[in-house]
Amino acid sequence: MAEQYLSDFSKPTINSNIARRILANEVLRGVAQDVLETDGQGITQRFSNDVSGAQIRITQFMPFNQEARELGATLYGENFDGRTAIQANTNGLGVDVITVINQNIDIPQVTTDMLPIDFLGNVMKNLKMDINNNLNAMTIAGKFVATANAVTAGTTEFKYITKASATGDDWRYALMGMNAELDNGDVDNGLAYFPDEDRCFVLQVSIIPYLLNKGIFTLGGANHAYEMLAMGGISPGEKQDIRKGYVGDFMGHPVYKANTLIWKLAAKYAGVPVWALYDVYGYISSGYANVRAIAQEDQIKVIDSPDGAGVRVQPNFRMGFKSLYAKGNVFLCETGYTNPADSGTLTLTGPASRTAYSSDTTLSALTVGGVTASWVTDDTQWTVSVTTSATQGAIEGTVTDTSGARIISGEGTITYTTGTTTAYVVVEAEDGTKGRNKVVITYATS
Repeated sequence: MAEQYLSDFSKPTINSNIARRILANEVLRGVAQDVLETDGQGITQRFSNDVSGAQIRITQFMPFNQEARELGATLYGENFDGRTAIQANTNGLGVDVITVINQNIDIPQVTTDMLPIDFLGNVMKNLKMDINNNLNAMTIAGKFVATANAVTAGTTEFKYITKASATGDDWRYALMGMNAELDNGDVDNGLAYFPDEDRCFVLQVSIIPYLLNKGIFTLGGANHAYEMLAMGGISPGEKQDIRKGYVGDFMGHPVYKANTLIWKLAAKYAGVPVWALYDVYGYISSGYANVRAIAQEDQIKVIDSPDGAGVRVQPNFRMGFKSLYAKGNVFLCETGYTNPADSGTLTLTGPASRTAYSSDTTLSALTVGGVTASWVTDDTQWTVSVTTSATQGAIEGTVTDTSGARIISGEGTITYTTGTTTAYVVVEAEDGTKGRNKVVITYATS
């Protein structure tokens, strides 16, 4: 009877002999980037140890915007300015810190007894990973939401580039143009410019190879470019660090790359399908224009687990974001990008408080050459018979999840082949899941 409790140690074997096994005292943890934008670089950050409140208050001093007068003029030309005295005003800003990471984490004693690892220490490291991912995603999403809504309102603009055909000059001028937009400030709000010293770029990881390959790093001369390429960064003497996301400087401003996981999480914070940010390549922003608030207790509370032997980790981390000036963020998008705010105002919300994203990759209808296809459940495929003298026809599908899914390939003109032809329509779901819909076409000439 004892053998039913024992594992099979017959494998691995070498020449029929049982190979030695050891129990590792290390563990592979989740891997995440550190916080990308820190206080004074793309964000103004305020921190509190008090997690009892719903807001962190920040005082903003409002600009005067005085207009000069002419002595001796008919209007306000007297020795003393006859206009009503200007009063120094402040604006009390409340940054909501009601986005919370506080789900309990249980560590059973039996687990720590049987595994020779620092279980609590690794749990804390993974918790830090979650916090970093959410801070980065919330910041990116908050800036995008403010900008996208302002673009729809006509008070600011996206910058565009056609990635497939863009030259090195195209990329260089695009990034320089984005920086120049911040030099223009926000005239409507009395800002002549956004401070130069607190700007930073944040780009998708996928864009960095384009920037390297297109040779935009010739700004400092040939030798300068070779040094940068050798170091793998945008400025010589700086080495890339994927954890921090830093890749160097451009025009004196730090450049960070955000990985796909962060970008997809940002889409969920913005309440758009994860693929809605694929063609948003990055941005430059000013810390003066954006505020992030963080509230965290000095120590994470650890108690005995109420469910039995073991401990319960009780984190209590709050964070919030507010974009004060939408023009302080300039986004670079693919030419022809559809602004999701055009379909309704976007809001910044913690992903867990939204309806779960759909993974539906099915089609509700399909036509081939104008002929309606039928769904065959047993074969999990669409079938259609086409009898026509035409040699080509168009495949057109309708996604089941019309609000979140999209067709990414398989639609368009197909050349008929006598007999049976198989095609595939690929759908990307709201959560980024991709699925193929098989289409079997039987063709005969009329």
